[in-house]
Amino acid sequence: MSRERSAATGRPYGIQRVCAAWDVARSTVYLRRKRSTPPTAVGPAPRRGPRPPLSDDELLARIRAYLQASPFAGEGHRKVFAHLKIVEGIRTSRNRVRRLMRENSLLSPYRRPSENERAHDGSLAATLPNRLWGTDGFRVQTVEEGWVWGFIAVDHFNSECVGYHVCKEGTRFNALEPIRMGLEACFGSVGRGAALGLTLRMDHGCPYTSDHFLHPIAYWGITRSFAFVSQPQGNGIAERFIKTLKQQSLYGRIFRNTQEVYQAVSAFVQQPLAHRAAGLPYPRRSPGPGLDPGGRLMLICVQEIRGGTIAERRLSEMSRQIVFPVVTFCLSLLPALAAKAQTSTNYQNKEHVVNSGGNPAPTLTSTNYKVTLSSIGDGLLATSMSSSSYQMSGGFDEAYPPPGEVLNLRFTSKTGFGWNPEPSVGTYNVYRGLVSGLASGYGSCIQSNLTTPSTTDTETPAAGQCFFYLVTAKNRLGEEGTLGKNSAGTPRPNASPCP
Repeated sequence: MSRERSAATGRPYGIQRVCAAWDVARSTVYLRRKRSTPPTAVGPAPRRGPRPPLSDDELLARIRAYLQASPFAGEGHRKVFAHLKIVEGIRTSRNRVRRLMRENSLLSPYRRPSENERAHDGSLAATLPNRLWGTDGFRVQTVEEGWVWGFIAVDHFNSECVGYHVCKEGTRFNALEPIRMGLEACFGSVGRGAALGLTLRMDHGCPYTSDHFLHPIAYWGITRSFAFVSQPQGNGIAERFIKTLKQQSLYGRIFRNTQEVYQAVSAFVQQPLAHRAAGLPYPRRSPGPGLDPGGRLMLICVQEIRGGTIAERRLSEMSRQIVFPVVTFCLSLLPALAAKAQTSTNYQNKEHVVNSGGNPAPTLTSTNYKVTLSSIGDGLLATSMSSSSYQMSGGFDEAYPPPGEVLNLRFTSKTGFGWNPEPSVGTYNVYRGLVSGLASGYGSCIQSNLTTPSTTDTETPAAGQCFFYLVTAKNRLGEEGTLGKNSAGTPRPNASPCP
Protein backbone atom coordinates (compact mmCIF):
# COMPACT_ATOMS: atom_id res chain seq x y z
CA MET A 1 0.00 0.00 0.00
CA SER A 2 2.85 2.37 0.77
CA ARG A 3 4.09 1.96 -2.83
CA GLU A 4 0.72 2.90 -4.34
CA ARG A 5 0.52 6.35 -5.90
CA SER A 6 -2.09 8.95 -5.09
CA ALA A 7 -4.57 9.67 -7.87
CA ALA A 8 -4.59 13.37 -6.99
CA THR A 9 -0.86 14.01 -6.57
CA GLY A 10 0.70 11.11 -8.45
CA ARG A 11 3.18 10.37 -5.63
CA PRO A 12 3.50 7.19 -3.43
CA TYR A 13 1.62 7.27 -0.18
CA GLY A 14 4.70 6.15 1.79
CA ILE A 15 4.99 3.86 4.82
CA GLN A 16 4.67 6.65 7.35
CA ARG A 17 1.30 7.88 6.01
CA VAL A 18 -0.06 4.36 5.70
CA CYS A 19 1.01 3.30 9.27
CA ALA A 20 -0.48 6.51 10.70
CA ALA A 21 -3.79 5.87 8.92
CA TRP A 22 -3.91 2.23 10.02
CA ASP A 23 -2.58 2.99 13.55
CA VAL A 24 0.30 0.48 13.23
CA ALA A 25 3.84 1.03 14.53
CA ARG A 26 6.44 1.23 11.81
CA SER A 27 8.88 -0.83 13.90
CA THR A 28 6.51 -3.77 13.70
CA VAL A 29 6.42 -3.49 9.93
CA TYR A 30 10.20 -3.36 9.69
CA LEU A 31 10.61 -6.38 12.02
CA ARG A 32 8.17 -8.57 10.09
CA ARG A 33 9.76 -7.55 6.82
CA LYS A 34 13.20 -8.50 8.16
CA ARG A 35 12.02 -11.89 9.40
CA SER A 36 10.39 -12.72 6.08
CA THR A 37 13.57 -11.93 4.14
CA PRO A 38 16.09 -14.86 4.02
CA PRO A 39 19.56 -13.96 5.37
CA THR A 40 22.33 -13.42 2.85
CA ALA A 41 25.90 -14.59 3.42
CA VAL A 42 28.19 -11.66 4.17
CA GLY A 43 31.92 -12.22 3.90
CA PRO A 44 34.59 -10.47 5.94
CA ALA A 45 35.37 -6.96 5.01
CA PRO A 46 38.37 -6.77 2.70
CA ARG A 47 41.62 -5.73 4.35
CA ARG A 48 42.40 -2.11 3.76
CA GLY A 49 45.80 -0.90 2.75
CA PRO A 50 48.61 -2.74 0.96
CA ARG A 51 48.64 -6.54 1.02
CA PRO A 52 51.19 -7.99 3.58
CA PRO A 53 53.94 -10.34 2.41
CA LEU A 54 52.51 -13.24 4.50
CA SER A 55 48.86 -14.16 4.87
CA ASP A 56 47.31 -14.82 8.26
CA ASP A 57 47.58 -18.59 7.79
CA GLU A 58 51.28 -18.39 6.87
CA LEU A 59 52.04 -16.04 9.76
CA LEU A 60 50.12 -18.31 12.17
CA ALA A 61 52.20 -21.29 11.05
CA ARG A 62 55.39 -19.34 11.82
CA ILE A 63 54.03 -18.45 15.28
CA ARG A 64 53.17 -22.07 16.08
CA ALA A 65 56.61 -23.26 14.97
CA TYR A 66 58.34 -20.77 17.27
CA LEU A 67 56.19 -21.70 20.29
CA GLN A 68 56.85 -25.41 19.81
CA ALA A 69 60.61 -24.88 19.50
CA SER A 70 60.86 -22.56 22.54
CA PRO A 71 62.01 -24.25 25.80
CA PHE A 72 59.86 -21.83 27.84
CA ALA A 73 56.15 -22.16 28.57
CA GLY A 74 55.28 -18.49 29.12
CA GLU A 75 56.13 -16.91 25.77
CA GLY A 76 53.72 -14.03 25.06
CA HIS A 77 52.94 -12.09 21.89
CA ARG A 78 55.70 -9.54 22.52
CA LYS A 79 58.46 -12.15 22.44
CA VAL A 80 56.89 -13.82 19.42
CA PHE A 81 56.74 -10.48 17.59
CA ALA A 82 60.37 -9.74 18.47
CA HIS A 83 61.46 -13.17 17.20
CA LEU A 84 59.60 -12.75 13.89
CA LYS A 85 61.03 -9.29 13.39
CA ILE A 86 64.64 -9.76 14.51
CA VAL A 87 65.42 -13.43 13.86
CA GLU A 88 63.23 -14.26 10.85
CA GLY A 89 63.07 -10.74 9.37
CA ILE A 90 59.27 -10.77 8.93
CA ARG A 91 57.80 -7.28 8.92
CA THR A 92 54.40 -7.25 10.58
CA SER A 93 52.66 -5.40 13.39
CA ARG A 94 52.55 -6.46 17.02
CA ASN A 95 48.77 -6.03 17.14
CA ARG A 96 48.40 -8.47 14.25
CA VAL A 97 50.50 -11.07 16.05
CA ARG A 98 48.46 -10.59 19.23
CA ARG A 99 45.18 -10.90 17.27
CA LEU A 100 46.22 -14.15 15.63
CA MET A 101 47.44 -15.63 18.91
CA ARG A 102 44.26 -14.57 20.73
CA GLU A 103 41.94 -16.00 18.06
CA ASN A 104 43.79 -19.34 18.18
CA SER A 105 44.22 -19.52 21.99
CA LEU A 106 48.00 -19.21 21.85
CA LEU A 107 48.50 -16.45 24.40
CA SER A 108 50.31 -17.50 27.57
CA PRO A 109 47.21 -17.48 29.87
CA TYR A 110 45.52 -20.02 27.56
CA ARG A 111 48.60 -22.25 27.41
CA ARG A 112 49.05 -22.36 31.20
CA PRO A 113 48.38 -25.87 32.64
CA SER A 114 45.01 -26.16 34.31
CA GLU A 115 44.97 -26.60 38.08
CA ASN A 116 42.65 -29.60 37.69
CA GLU A 117 45.51 -31.53 36.12
CA ARG A 118 47.22 -31.64 39.55
CA ALA A 119 45.02 -34.11 41.37
CA HIS A 120 45.87 -34.58 45.05
CA ASP A 121 45.68 -38.34 44.92
CA GLY A 122 48.99 -39.00 46.71
CA SER A 123 49.75 -39.45 50.40
CA LEU A 124 52.09 -37.60 52.77
CA ALA A 125 51.54 -39.89 55.76
CA ALA A 126 54.74 -40.71 57.67
CA THR A 127 54.83 -44.06 59.47
CA LEU A 128 58.08 -43.32 61.34
CA PRO A 129 59.58 -40.19 62.90
CA ASN A 130 62.28 -38.21 61.11
CA ARG A 131 61.35 -39.63 57.71
CA LEU A 132 59.29 -36.70 56.34
CA TRP A 133 59.59 -33.07 57.43
CA GLY A 134 57.72 -30.01 56.21
CA THR A 135 59.00 -26.43 56.27
CA ASP A 136 57.43 -23.05 55.61
CA GLY A 137 57.63 -19.40 56.66
CA PHE A 138 55.30 -16.74 58.04
CA ARG A 139 55.32 -13.02 58.89
CA VAL A 140 54.36 -11.10 62.04
CA GLN A 141 53.86 -7.33 62.36
CA THR A 142 55.85 -5.55 65.11
CA VAL A 143 55.79 -1.96 66.39
CA GLU A 144 59.50 -1.09 66.20
CA GLU A 145 60.83 -3.27 63.38
CA GLY A 146 57.82 -3.68 61.09
CA TRP A 147 57.34 -7.09 59.52
CA VAL A 148 59.53 -9.89 60.87
CA TRP A 149 59.84 -13.40 59.49
CA GLY A 150 59.59 -16.79 61.11
CA PHE A 151 60.53 -20.21 59.70
CA ILE A 152 59.62 -23.63 61.10
CA ALA A 153 60.31 -27.31 60.37
CA VAL A 154 57.69 -29.88 61.40
CA ASP A 155 57.87 -33.68 61.53
CA HIS A 156 54.92 -35.16 59.59
CA PHE A 157 54.81 -38.17 61.92
CA ASN A 158 53.48 -36.35 65.00
CA SER A 159 53.42 -32.64 63.95
CA GLU A 160 56.29 -31.93 66.36
CA CYS A 161 58.31 -28.80 65.61
CA VAL A 162 61.94 -29.90 65.20
CA GLY A 163 63.33 -26.43 64.43
CA TYR A 164 62.32 -22.77 64.32
CA HIS A 165 63.91 -19.40 63.58
CA VAL A 166 62.69 -15.79 63.87
CA CYS A 167 64.48 -13.01 62.00
CA LYS A 168 64.00 -9.62 60.36
CA GLU A 169 64.45 -10.68 56.74
CA GLY A 170 63.04 -13.83 55.17
CA THR A 171 66.11 -14.69 53.10
CA ARG A 172 67.36 -18.05 51.89
CA PHE A 173 69.99 -18.04 54.65
CA ASN A 174 67.41 -17.73 57.42
CA ALA A 175 65.08 -20.30 55.82
CA LEU A 176 67.82 -22.92 56.27
CA GLU A 177 68.20 -22.37 60.04
CA PRO A 178 65.21 -24.52 61.19
CA ILE A 179 66.53 -27.43 59.14
CA ARG A 180 70.00 -27.07 60.67
CA MET A 181 68.46 -26.85 64.14
CA GLY A 182 66.40 -29.97 63.54
CA LEU A 183 69.39 -31.95 62.29
CA GLU A 184 71.44 -31.08 65.38
CA ALA A 185 68.56 -31.99 67.70
CA CYS A 186 67.34 -35.17 65.98
CA PHE A 187 70.38 -36.51 64.13
CA GLY A 188 73.20 -35.08 66.26
CA SER A 189 75.22 -33.93 63.26
CA VAL A 190 75.22 -31.57 60.28
CA GLY A 191 77.92 -33.48 58.41
CA ARG A 192 77.78 -35.07 54.98
CA GLY A 193 74.96 -37.60 54.70
CA ALA A 194 73.78 -37.03 58.29
CA ALA A 195 70.10 -37.14 57.29
CA LEU A 196 70.00 -39.85 54.64
CA GLY A 197 66.48 -41.21 54.35
CA LEU A 198 64.82 -37.91 55.30
CA THR A 199 62.48 -36.13 52.86
CA LEU A 200 61.79 -32.39 53.11
CA ARG A 201 58.42 -31.07 51.90
CA MET A 202 58.36 -27.37 50.87
CA ASP A 203 56.72 -24.95 48.46
CA HIS A 204 58.16 -23.04 45.49
CA GLY A 205 59.04 -19.87 47.41
CA CYS A 206 62.19 -17.99 46.49
CA PRO A 207 64.16 -19.11 49.60
CA TYR A 208 63.39 -22.79 48.97
CA THR A 209 64.29 -22.79 45.27
CA SER A 210 67.62 -20.98 45.73
CA ASP A 211 70.94 -22.78 45.32
CA HIS A 212 72.00 -21.75 48.83
CA PHE A 213 69.07 -23.75 50.23
CA LEU A 214 69.08 -26.73 47.87
CA HIS A 215 72.82 -27.43 47.96
CA PRO A 216 73.10 -27.85 51.77
CA ILE A 217 70.10 -30.19 52.00
CA ALA A 218 71.61 -32.29 49.22
CA TYR A 219 74.90 -32.33 51.18
CA TRP A 220 73.04 -33.63 54.26
CA GLY A 221 71.41 -36.37 52.19
CA ILE A 222 67.88 -34.93 52.38
CA THR A 223 65.49 -35.69 49.51
CA ARG A 224 63.61 -32.58 48.41
CA SER A 225 59.85 -32.76 47.74
CA PHE A 226 58.06 -29.71 46.32
CA ALA A 227 54.33 -29.10 46.68
CA PHE A 228 52.22 -28.17 43.66
CA VAL A 229 52.44 -24.56 42.51
CA SER A 230 49.76 -22.27 43.98
CA GLN A 231 48.34 -25.17 46.01
CA PRO A 232 49.31 -24.76 49.68
CA GLN A 233 47.43 -27.92 50.67
CA GLY A 234 50.39 -29.86 49.28
CA ASN A 235 52.36 -28.66 52.33
CA GLY A 236 49.42 -28.89 54.69
CA ILE A 237 51.24 -30.15 57.80
CA ALA A 238 53.50 -27.09 57.99
CA GLU A 239 50.64 -24.78 56.98
CA ARG A 240 48.40 -26.17 59.73
CA PHE A 241 51.17 -25.85 62.34
CA ILE A 242 51.65 -22.18 61.43
CA LYS A 243 47.90 -21.58 61.58
CA THR A 244 47.71 -23.10 65.08
CA LEU A 245 50.78 -21.10 66.14
CA LYS A 246 49.15 -17.86 65.02
CA GLN A 247 45.78 -18.63 66.58
CA GLN A 248 47.15 -19.65 69.99
CA SER A 249 50.28 -17.52 70.41
CA LEU A 250 50.45 -14.63 67.93
CA TYR A 251 46.97 -13.32 67.15
CA GLY A 252 45.62 -10.72 69.57
CA ARG A 253 49.06 -9.74 70.88
CA ILE A 254 51.17 -6.68 70.13
CA PHE A 255 54.87 -7.39 69.61
CA ARG A 256 57.44 -4.62 69.76
CA ASN A 257 60.44 -6.33 68.17
CA THR A 258 61.86 -9.58 66.88
CA GLN A 259 62.90 -10.78 70.33
CA GLU A 260 59.32 -10.76 71.63
CA VAL A 261 58.12 -12.74 68.61
CA TYR A 262 60.92 -15.26 69.14
CA GLN A 263 59.96 -15.70 72.80
CA ALA A 264 56.32 -16.33 71.87
CA VAL A 265 57.22 -18.89 69.20
CA SER A 266 59.72 -20.60 71.50
CA ALA A 267 57.16 -20.91 74.31
CA PHE A 268 54.63 -22.39 71.91
CA VAL A 269 57.06 -24.97 70.54
CA GLN A 270 58.10 -26.11 74.02
CA GLN A 271 54.55 -27.04 74.99
CA PRO A 272 53.57 -30.72 74.56
CA LEU A 273 51.07 -31.31 71.82
CA ALA A 274 48.33 -32.57 74.14
CA HIS A 275 48.44 -29.49 76.36
CA ARG A 276 48.73 -27.24 73.33
CA ALA A 277 45.57 -28.67 71.80
CA ALA A 278 43.71 -28.29 75.11
CA GLY A 279 44.99 -24.74 75.62
CA LEU A 280 46.57 -25.65 78.96
CA PRO A 281 49.87 -24.26 80.26
CA TYR A 282 52.99 -26.36 79.95
CA PRO A 283 53.21 -28.64 83.01
CA ARG A 284 56.45 -28.54 85.01
CA ARG A 285 57.32 -31.75 86.81
CA SER A 286 60.33 -32.54 88.89
CA PRO A 287 62.66 -34.84 87.00
CA GLY A 288 62.58 -38.46 88.00
CA PRO A 289 64.78 -41.41 87.09
CA GLY A 290 65.10 -41.63 83.34
CA LEU A 291 63.30 -38.30 82.85
CA ASP A 292 64.61 -34.96 81.62
CA PRO A 293 63.70 -31.69 83.46
CA GLY A 294 60.52 -31.46 81.36
CA GLY A 295 59.28 -34.82 82.65
CA ARG A 296 59.59 -36.63 79.31
CA LEU A 297 60.98 -40.14 78.98
CA MET A 298 64.16 -39.72 76.96
CA LEU A 299 65.18 -42.09 74.21
CA ILE A 300 68.17 -42.15 71.96
CA CYS A 301 67.68 -43.90 68.65
CA VAL A 302 70.73 -44.81 66.65
CA GLN A 303 70.06 -45.60 63.04
CA GLU A 304 72.41 -47.28 60.63
CA ILE A 305 72.17 -45.25 57.43
CA ARG A 306 73.44 -46.00 53.94
CA GLY A 307 77.16 -45.40 53.70
CA GLY A 308 77.83 -46.68 57.23
CA THR A 309 77.10 -43.36 58.98
CA ILE A 310 75.44 -43.17 62.36
CA ALA A 311 72.78 -40.62 63.26
CA GLU A 312 71.45 -40.05 66.75
CA ARG A 313 67.80 -39.19 67.07
CA ARG A 314 66.09 -37.80 70.14
CA LEU A 315 62.39 -38.52 70.38
CA SER A 316 59.79 -37.03 72.66
CA GLU A 317 57.39 -38.92 74.90
CA MET A 318 54.68 -38.92 72.26
CA SER A 319 56.73 -40.94 69.81
CA ARG A 320 58.25 -43.51 72.14
CA GLN A 321 55.70 -46.26 71.41
CA ILE A 322 57.13 -47.05 67.97
CA VAL A 323 58.45 -50.21 66.35
CA PHE A 324 61.52 -49.26 64.33
CA PRO A 325 62.80 -51.09 61.22
CA VAL A 326 65.65 -53.53 61.10
CA VAL A 327 68.37 -50.90 60.90
CA THR A 328 67.25 -49.01 64.05
CA PHE A 329 68.42 -49.62 67.60
CA CYS A 330 66.61 -47.87 70.49
CA LEU A 331 68.26 -47.33 73.83
CA SER A 332 66.70 -46.30 77.09
CA LEU A 333 68.66 -43.51 78.69
CA LEU A 334 69.39 -45.13 81.82
CA PRO A 335 75.66 -43.31 84.95
CA ALA A 336 79.51 -43.84 87.87
CA LEU A 337 82.81 -43.75 89.18
CA ALA A 338 84.42 -47.16 89.41
CA ALA A 339 85.75 -47.92 92.86
CA LYS A 340 89.51 -47.98 92.97
CA ALA A 341 91.43 -50.67 94.82
CA GLN A 342 95.11 -50.62 95.81
CA THR A 343 96.84 -53.65 94.37
CA SER A 344 100.26 -55.00 93.43
CA THR A 345 101.81 -58.35 92.57
CA ASN A 346 101.88 -59.26 96.28
CA TYR A 347 98.60 -57.96 97.70
CA GLN A 348 95.26 -56.43 96.89
CA ASN A 349 93.50 -54.09 99.27
CA LYS A 350 89.79 -53.49 98.69
CA GLU A 351 87.33 -51.35 100.59
CA HIS A 352 84.72 -53.20 102.62
CA VAL A 353 81.43 -52.10 104.08
CA VAL A 354 81.46 -51.84 107.83
CA ASN A 355 78.41 -49.61 108.43
CA SER A 356 74.76 -49.40 107.50
CA GLY A 357 75.54 -49.52 103.81
CA GLY A 358 75.35 -53.33 104.00
CA ASN A 359 76.18 -56.27 106.23
CA PRO A 360 78.47 -58.90 104.74
CA ALA A 361 77.46 -62.47 105.42
CA PRO A 362 77.90 -64.60 107.40
CA THR A 363 77.33 -62.91 110.76
CA LEU A 364 78.47 -64.26 114.14
CA THR A 365 75.39 -65.51 115.95
CA SER A 366 74.22 -68.17 118.43
CA THR A 367 71.37 -68.71 120.84
CA ASN A 368 73.01 -66.31 123.33
CA TYR A 369 74.44 -63.52 121.15
CA LYS A 370 74.60 -61.98 117.67
CA VAL A 371 77.45 -59.85 116.29
CA THR A 372 76.88 -57.67 113.23
CA LEU A 373 78.94 -54.93 111.63
CA SER A 374 76.92 -51.79 112.19
CA SER A 375 77.58 -48.22 111.25
CA ILE A 376 80.69 -46.93 112.99
CA GLY A 377 81.18 -43.71 111.12
CA ASP A 378 83.74 -42.30 108.75
CA GLY A 379 87.50 -42.03 109.02
CA LEU A 380 89.01 -41.41 112.47
CA LEU A 381 92.15 -39.59 111.29
CA ALA A 382 92.19 -36.42 109.25
CA THR A 383 95.76 -37.02 108.07
CA SER A 384 97.63 -39.98 106.70
CA MET A 385 101.21 -41.16 107.01
CA SER A 386 103.11 -41.59 103.77
CA SER A 387 106.56 -41.58 102.22
CA SER A 388 108.08 -42.47 98.88
CA SER A 389 107.68 -46.18 99.64
CA TYR A 390 104.35 -46.46 101.50
CA GLN A 391 101.09 -44.72 102.36
CA MET A 392 98.95 -45.44 105.41
CA SER A 393 95.56 -43.91 105.96
CA GLY A 394 93.70 -44.10 109.23
CA GLY A 395 90.09 -44.85 110.02
CA PHE A 396 87.45 -46.91 108.34
CA ASP A 397 86.31 -46.85 104.75
CA GLU A 398 82.99 -45.19 104.04
CA ALA A 399 79.98 -47.33 103.21
CA TYR A 400 79.14 -48.46 99.74
CA PRO A 401 75.83 -46.79 98.84
CA PRO A 402 73.20 -48.94 97.19
CA PRO A 403 73.73 -49.19 93.42
CA GLY A 404 71.78 -46.53 91.55
CA GLU A 405 70.37 -46.25 88.08
CA VAL A 406 72.73 -46.24 85.10
CA LEU A 407 72.14 -43.13 83.01
CA ASN A 408 72.98 -41.66 79.61
CA LEU A 409 73.19 -44.89 77.64
CA ARG A 410 74.43 -43.99 74.14
CA PHE A 411 76.03 -45.40 71.02
CA THR A 412 79.71 -44.55 70.53
CA SER A 413 80.22 -46.50 67.30
CA LYS A 414 78.31 -48.70 64.90
CA THR A 415 78.32 -51.65 67.33
CA GLY A 416 79.59 -50.12 70.58
CA PHE A 417 77.80 -48.12 73.25
CA GLY A 418 78.64 -46.69 76.64
CA TRP A 419 77.09 -45.03 79.69
CA ASN A 420 77.99 -42.77 82.57
CA PRO A 421 79.88 -44.45 85.45
CA GLU A 422 77.80 -45.25 88.55
CA PRO A 423 79.50 -44.18 91.84
CA SER A 424 78.79 -47.38 93.80
CA VAL A 425 79.62 -49.81 91.04
CA GLY A 426 81.76 -52.87 91.12
CA THR A 427 80.57 -54.33 87.82
CA TYR A 428 77.85 -53.77 85.21
CA ASN A 429 75.24 -56.07 83.67
CA VAL A 430 73.73 -55.51 80.21
CA TYR A 431 70.20 -56.62 79.24
CA ARG A 432 68.75 -56.71 75.74
CA GLY A 433 65.29 -57.40 74.33
CA LEU A 434 62.89 -56.66 71.49
CA VAL A 435 60.75 -53.53 71.56
CA SER A 436 57.76 -55.66 70.64
CA GLY A 437 58.24 -57.63 73.88
CA LEU A 438 58.32 -54.67 76.27
CA ALA A 439 54.84 -55.50 77.49
CA SER A 440 55.99 -58.86 78.89
CA GLY A 441 59.48 -58.04 80.19
CA TYR A 442 62.59 -55.93 79.99
CA GLY A 443 64.99 -58.20 78.20
CA SER A 444 67.44 -60.89 79.19
CA CYS A 445 71.06 -60.79 80.30
CA ILE A 446 73.57 -60.75 77.44
CA GLN A 447 76.71 -59.56 79.28
CA SER A 448 77.58 -59.55 82.99
CA ASN A 449 80.37 -58.47 85.36
CA LEU A 450 81.68 -55.71 83.08
CA THR A 451 84.29 -53.54 84.77
CA THR A 452 84.23 -50.64 82.30
CA PRO A 453 81.27 -48.37 81.37
CA SER A 454 81.20 -49.51 77.74
CA THR A 455 80.71 -52.63 75.64
CA THR A 456 79.88 -53.83 72.13
CA ASP A 457 77.07 -55.88 70.60
CA THR A 458 77.30 -57.18 67.03
CA GLU A 459 73.91 -58.90 67.04
CA THR A 460 71.45 -57.63 64.40
CA PRO A 461 67.66 -57.76 64.91
CA ALA A 462 65.43 -59.55 62.45
CA ALA A 463 63.58 -57.68 59.76
CA GLY A 464 60.85 -55.51 61.26
CA GLN A 465 62.23 -55.85 64.82
CA CYS A 466 64.13 -53.45 67.07
CA PHE A 467 66.47 -53.99 70.05
CA PHE A 468 66.39 -52.05 73.32
CA TYR A 469 69.14 -52.12 75.93
CA LEU A 470 69.21 -51.64 79.72
CA VAL A 471 72.32 -51.52 81.94
CA THR A 472 72.38 -52.10 85.70
CA ALA A 473 75.10 -51.44 88.28
CA LYS A 474 76.30 -54.02 90.80
CA ASN A 475 78.28 -52.97 93.88
CA ARG A 476 81.00 -55.01 95.60
CA LEU A 477 78.47 -56.54 97.96
CA GLY A 478 76.74 -58.21 95.02
CA GLU A 479 73.69 -55.94 95.15
CA GLU A 480 72.28 -55.17 91.70
CA GLY A 481 70.72 -51.81 90.91
CA THR A 482 67.41 -51.03 89.33
CA LEU A 483 66.45 -51.30 85.68
CA GLY A 484 64.96 -47.82 85.95
CA LYS A 485 61.35 -46.79 86.18
CA ASN A 486 58.57 -47.06 83.64
CA SER A 487 56.34 -44.24 82.49
CA ALA A 488 54.11 -44.72 85.55
CA GLY A 489 57.07 -44.08 87.89
CA THR A 490 57.28 -47.61 89.32
CA PRO A 491 60.54 -49.60 89.21
CA ARG A 492 60.87 -52.04 86.33
CA PRO A 493 60.92 -55.65 87.61
CA ASN A 494 63.96 -57.78 86.80
CA ALA A 495 62.54 -61.25 86.21
CA SER A 496 65.81 -62.78 84.93
CA PRO A 497 68.81 -61.11 86.63
CA CYS A 498 72.33 -61.80 85.42
CA PRO A 499 74.20 -64.49 87.38
